[in-house]
Amino acid sequence: MIGPSSLRAVLALVAITFPSVAALAQSWAQVTPNPPTPAPIARNHGAMAYDAARGLTMLFGGYNGTATPLSDFWAFNGTSWQQLGGTVPAARWGHGMVYDTRRQRLVLFGGFQPSPGNPIPDAIGLNDTWEYDGFGWTQRTTTTQPSPRGCFGMTYDPIRQRTVLFGGAGPNTTYLQDTWEWNGTTWISVNAPAQPSIRRGPAMAYDMERAEVVLFGGGALGTQFGDTWVYNGTTWTQRAPTTSPPARWESTLAFDPLCGEALLIGGTTFTYQTIFADSWRWNGATWTQVTGNQPSARHGGAAAFDLQAGQSLLLGGRDSAGFRSDLWGWSGGCNRTMSTITPAVAGQTAQYRYNYPSTATNNVFLELWTRRNPNAFVLPIPGFVSVGLMRVDVFYVLLQGGGVLGASGTQSTATLAIPNTAAVLGFTYDLQDLDIDLSSNFLYWSSNEIEATVVPGSPIASFTAAPTSGAAPLAVQFTNTSASSTSWQWDFQNDGVVDSTQQNPSFTYTAPGTYSVRLVATGPNGSNTVTQNGLITVLTPASFTATPTSGNAPLTVQFTDTTPFAVTSWQWDFQNDGVIDSTVQNPTFTYTANGSYSVRLVVGTASGPLAVVRIGLIRVWLLNPALNMAAIAPGTFQMGSPVTPLNVAPYFNQSQAQPVHQVTISQPFWMGRNEVTQAQYQAVMGNNPSHHQGASWPNAANRPVEQVSWNAAVAYCDALTVQEAAASRLPPGYEYRLPTEAEWEYCCRAGTTTEFHYGATLACGQANFSASNHTGSICSNQLWVQTVVVGSYVANAWGLYDMHGNVVEWCLDGWDGSNNYPAGPVTDPYVLGSSGPYRVLRGGDFLVNSSYCRSASRTGVDPTNVSRSAGFRVVCTPVLP
Repeated sequence: MIGPSSLRAVLALVAITFPSVAALAQSWAQVTPNPPTPAPIARNHGAMAYDAARGLTMLFGGYNGTATPLSDFWAFNGTSWQQLGGTVPAARWGHGMVYDTRRQRLVLFGGFQPSPGNPIPDAIGLNDTWEYDGFGWTQRTTTTQPSPRGCFGMTYDPIRQRTVLFGGAGPNTTYLQDTWEWNGTTWISVNAPAQPSIRRGPAMAYDMERAEVVLFGGGALGTQFGDTWVYNGTTWTQRAPTTSPPARWESTLAFDPLCGEALLIGGTTFTYQTIFADSWRWNGATWTQVTGNQPSARHGGAAAFDLQAGQSLLLGGRDSAGFRSDLWGWSGGCNRTMSTITPAVAGQTAQYRYNYPSTATNNVFLELWTRRNPNAFVLPIPGFVSVGLMRVDVFYVLLQGGGVLGASGTQSTATLAIPNTAAVLGFTYDLQDLDIDLSSNFLYWSSNEIEATVVPGSPIASFTAAPTSGAAPLAVQFTNTSASSTSWQWDFQNDGVVDSTQQNPSFTYTAPGTYSVRLVATGPNGSNTVTQNGLITVLTPASFTATPTSGNAPLTVQFTDTTPFAVTSWQWDFQNDGVIDSTVQNPTFTYTANGSYSVRLVVGTASGPLAVVRIGLIRVWLLNPALNMAAIAPGTFQMGSPVTPLNVAPYFNQSQAQPVHQVTISQPFWMGRNEVTQAQYQAVMGNNPSHHQGASWPNAANRPVEQVSWNAAVAYCDALTVQEAAASRLPPGYEYRLPTEAEWEYCCRAGTTTEFHYGATLACGQANFSASNHTGSICSNQLWVQTVVVGSYVANAWGLYDMHGNVVEWCLDGWDGSNNYPAGPVTDPYVLGSSGPYRVLRGGDFLVNSSYCRSASRTGVDPTNVSRSAGFRVVCTPVLP
């Protein structure tokens, strides 16, 4: 069962409106775009794929008999075509194009081109790789790739997250037999045993129902094939179905995820004497010919399954009369539908029936009951493929049921308990089923939704109150939570007097005491009464003082009762956690752990108990004996560098440090006042990798350690954490680590907003760096040719040394070399290494000029890289989630 929190985690994304589509064809029917133009021209051997993130069927390239193949790029939204501009791959035909569901982009590979003056259209084979992310095409360069080729089989495996390629033909008809996989970064040659024979023009698709690639036919050496093969990511296996389509090549294969079957369309014999006008369905065991209306005989058509329209689309191809531009659609009619059995009544259980195809057996389903949503949407969800239209408003899920779909070929009935609360009455709601196929990461929305209005049940009186205790005068807000009620009578002291008839009133208690509250809720079907006895407790405030109220742990605080009444007893809760820590009048208490603490005192008097809570009274800092560290308080600052004219000294227009945005550091932490020294590194790790060590470098032990990689810096932090925890100098739940780059810039700026914590400029005598952009000269002290002892320059306002220059410092964050900042406010941001191959470096060093020492300047390198100008400092914080 998937709960509401996990549902919202999956569905908390922006929905994109999608145009309505025509009624689905239950057999092949020609699709007429509206408007009819613009539309792609006639062609064969184009490539078509469905872009699930954008809800569009995409078409690229092909061949229409001219001397030059096509390079046009089109998108079909279920109603009309739109030609897309911008940079596109070179013209070609016989190429492959698939949609990568994990990375949400198209992948295009290879194809043919004629050579200049050569009438043979496949004289030149291509092996370039391109990707389209919804904004533009980008060519990907890799160290390995398949050889130049066209007319191969290519499909995407969403479970293994690989694009799979097989066979094809090289330039001037060299038949191929190899298997390749693209993982989003590189092509990998697969040494698959018992793979199909050499062939050109096979039909290939991914069978999501059985989690395997299926391949049919192709041709080579003057003959065509009629064999069926499947590939599971490791091994090719030939199937032996009882019935099969006639042998052919240049047919097209598309997978229908609604019915769980692959659809084979058209093709031809090797000599083009017979061109087929049939289509066949593959269910994993056998082929079944599709009856009824068919597109005309053709080969080389482009096909894809439109997930939102719920049908397979076929464009163009070539028949005996020439090249075609017609568009056809076909649906297997395997929709998810739902109906009402028992309507929604407050306080009762509604029942709904779901009709689903056998392919949905054992899938998880959710029933989403939401406020009325008049539109239908495509919902792109990273990592999932959304099939069909969402007709409910997933951002306002009020009720949610679920379960596992039953045996194949049956109907599944589900129930949904309707709460007896006023919140569900008087509105029209939508109910829609979401069928979740976790084996293929496909989300199938039912093709219809149910509209329902909850009928009132019998009233049930209930309410909440806040606060329920406190010193007089105490103002209490009452909130009605009664079901099926339209009027209310409140008695706040349960004395028989009606004090209010409002739905959500407030009342102020002026005298100390304990009060019961009574509510009578009335609705169309009667009245109901609830009394909460002893609900409200009103106290006269107690008072006390504490000294000191802040300091390093362990912090001993003296508490003194100053209540202005005769007191007979004391109950002190020094951490406001519900535990009585002392009953002494004026106690002391020692805080041993970092944190902000509230203190509660309840005193006994002749007139009853008196209480007071002082929120956030005590602030305790962790004492850190391991390193010389500064306590850093939480706060908010502006992170990043503003846009400046390109290369205007002394700044660079560093786009990856933009835009300037608000960052909040929400928790206190400690940062090393200095960069980690060679002596400190030697003491923990037992070695010293630094370049500046030995007799040639005076006082080397107190210079920063360098020639450490990011990996070595992380290992030092881990070892320091183990060492200090074993010595009982580190509380549970804390660790030493590298600072996030947000923490680093927050500490470097130390409350400033200028380019350096010194101000708008950086002079030679303020840090260890090579040259000042502000004077245009090399620093004259000659110290820039080496590191210096840590703390040699003036600290910033927070007591941190060498935040500009000396050695550039590793940060925790990963970086792909082009990451820009978000535009809006963020809290405690950091990114792990999975965001890119590099790690962030901050602060500049003795080899660079002042521009690279700015508070906002950033760069990134490989985490294994070492340099005599790169070191690090550490922070002590609670363990990152």
